[in-house]
Amino acid sequence: MNHTPPSPRAFAMKMWRNTSIFSGFVFIAYLMYAYALYGNFDFFALSDALLGTSDAMLSASLVLSAFSYFFDFLDSKLVYRKYLGLMGFWLALLYAATIMYLEPGIYFYGLPHTIQEPRVYLGIAAMGLLAFMAMISNNFAMRKLGFRNWRRLLRVGYIAYGLLAIRAYILEHDVWREWFINPETLPSVRLITTFFAACVILFRFAMQKYSAQDELLPAQLP
Repeated sequence: MNHTPPSPRAFAMKMWRNTSIFSGFVFIAYLMYAYALYGNFDFFALSDALLGTSDAMLSASLVLSAFSYFFDFLDSKLVYRKYLGLMGFWLALLYAATIMYLEPGIYFYGLPHTIQEPRVYLGIAAMGLLAFMAMISNNFAMRKLGFRNWRRLLRVGYIAYGLLAIRAYILEHDVWREWFINPETLPSVRLITTFFAACVILFRFAMQKYSAQDELLPAQLP
């Protein structure tokens, strides 16, 4: 029995639907966590949930191919890298919009005066790198750049992740220190996302000995 392969549009819709469902469950989990942390559902909880979900999507996108080296069943999921990464980027933009609303004196109308602060320019630089990744996450860019250059350029995601981890440390290192000394409450969402970012970056370094396998062609992006 012959099975007609789905059209590129139908395939993309399926990928987006599955990615949206996955991100929706992660968002609800983080929203519940933020409720447990703050004791109510407010804009701060929403902002933290967006931050956590964006981080989870970006983490999954960056480590999926590496994990597939060890777990064969993930080979069929490699195509989700593009959709997970793009979902993470769009959620990161929504998160950026929430902090502009919550702290306009720093991230909105006060931006001309705060642009020189590390918490601001590190965030802008990271978002710029993620936007660049989103722009080239397609077959057209892969053909124009060449596969090897395309793969190398996509690795700026690790730089963006590192910048965000540094920014998180600058913002909350005092809170983290207090929590490690006296962990009577739940850790902040930013501490959790920074932990995942550190794991992703360290795992990438650990995978360097497998770099020769990076030259293998990935699943075609629709």
